[in-house]
Amino acid sequence: MSRYPLLALTLLLSLFVAGAHAADPKNAAEKSPADVAADAFFKLRDAKDAPPTPERQAKVLEAGIAFLKDYPASGRAGGVMNSLATFGATIKDKKQAAQRTAWYSRLQYEAFVQASKAEAGSPAATAFTALLATTAGAFAKEVPNGENIAAFREKIDRLAPLPESTRFLSDQERTFIQLLKMIRKVDLAEKHANALLASKDKRVAGMAKQELKLIEIAKQPLELTFTALDGKQVDLAQLRGKVVYFYFWATTGEGSTKDLLELKNTYAEFKKEKFELIAVSLDTAADKAQVEKFVKSNKLIFPVWYAGTGTENELGERLNISKPSSSALFDANGMFVATGVRSGSLGGQLKKMLGIK
Repeated sequence: MSRYPLLALTLLLSLFVAGAHAADPKNAAEKSPADVAADAFFKLRDAKDAPPTPERQAKVLEAGIAFLKDYPASGRAGGVMNSLATFGATIKDKKQAAQRTAWYSRLQYEAFVQASKAEAGSPAATAFTALLATTAGAFAKEVPNGENIAAFREKIDRLAPLPESTRFLSDQERTFIQLLKMIRKVDLAEKHANALLASKDKRVAGMAKQELKLIEIAKQPLELTFTALDGKQVDLAQLRGKVVYFYFWATTGEGSTKDLLELKNTYAEFKKEKFELIAVSLDTAADKAQVEKFVKSNKLIFPVWYAGTGTENELGERLNISKPSSSALFDANGMFVATGVRSGSLGGQLKKMLGIK
């Protein structure tokens, strides 16, 4: 055999071995230390059926602070901050109300201590200053008043000039705008969002554009007509007097189909209580048969809006929604209430809006 065919055979064998080696899960690239630490934190923070005892609170706080000290520049730092700041909301027992309030104080204190210890201009100094702002924003959502919102604003302004602060600013500014809307200062929220359109930070400017769309859609009752999958016309004007919940889903999104089946039960519970559920399919034209099969096999009796345009849905674009497992809630007057109302919490929200005890 000449050396050329032999060389080709050797090369082919080496490529086969290399491919098999890469395909072996045992040889997959290992996670970075930052990802391992973040995964461990979220596992602890989100542990199911684990009561938020003082001991567990201390462990969550310790793990989150340790992560930010060790990996302040990680792309997952913002997620850890938000999870720390919102952990207080998991303390729901009225008997533990004092612990819930104390959580924010402990977190603020620890963030302040770590920010003070960090070298000026370092990633850690920026990260812990951002944690101070995130915690202040979460507490202001718990107790939305002028004093708490002003305290939050002061911390955002302290964060803004720090190096690499743009990683966190869009989330902080979004929360600030939402808080202004919560206390019915919509004119101030709109003015602030318009000012942010001129930001040099594209993420902040883009966020401001999105928030302005939500402010605009909330100015008047929703006007919308469409033909449902079953051929019936749906006109939102004819649904005045009913709370309307839009759920954006797709047959290709397993999580959203599961949620939709849960919502089927919610619909059965509240359909006689001036409530309407509309399932907005974000499937493409090629998926029509799948959509029809899913609707028929699961006996969905509420309106299904299928346009076959994928994520380019008319209402979704007005609400900044471009993916499945998203939602929007409108009150009985057709006025926009909120996006992101989860299926699991919808029942409680409906009871409040419909006056059901």
